[in-house]
Amino acid sequence: MSTAHLGALYAVADGVSTGGFGAWASHVAVSRLGQFFERDPGGNTETLVEIIGEIDWELRGHESGKAACTLAAIWMHQANVHLFQVGDSHVFRVRAGDVHKITQGDAESGKGLNQFLGMGPAVAEVMYTVSGPVQSGDVFFLVTDGVTDLVRPDALPQLWADSSGDPAACAEALLGQVTRGHADDDATVLVAVVLD
Repeated sequence: MSTAHLGALYAVADGVSTGGFGAWASHVAVSRLGQFFERDPGGNTETLVEIIGEIDWELRGHESGKAACTLAAIWMHQANVHLFQVGDSHVFRVRAGDVHKITQGDAESGKGLNQFLGMGPAVAEVMYTVSGPVQSGDVFFLVTDGVTDLVRPDALPQLWADSSGDPAACAEALLGQVTRGHADDDATVLVAVVLD
């Protein structure tokens, strides 16, 4: 999702399967985030935090709290990246061949999910937000736990190098590694590169 003057917004959402409405929750989360550019012509992080809170409220109201999802989103605007995370989906940045996790928490799941959209008012307390500068050539990987369960983050720089600068090809290669690892969870990958 992007507009020329407001930058670009990227997000992955991963439905929590135990409630039975995880796929619906993920769809709602991504769709509602897409309203950011219409809702705030000036563009600011506070509006995105408000929208994420509203998503949580909407999910809690569906089927008596059976809808939930994780979220990792970045908004790139005016040479900065603004990160928003709830749960165990992650964002990694590759810069000059080095990988850095910019989200919070362990990139390997299996420790029990206790933070998600749909959890209630406490989501405001567990939402992780951080901002920082971007550089030309930075590559951002937004991934769900179905990816981080099977692919080590230190493999990302080589995957990017092998893709010849093509984000779609890099995402396909990463998903190929997940498939070969016989994932038992959904896997979502989004790759974004900062151009000049």
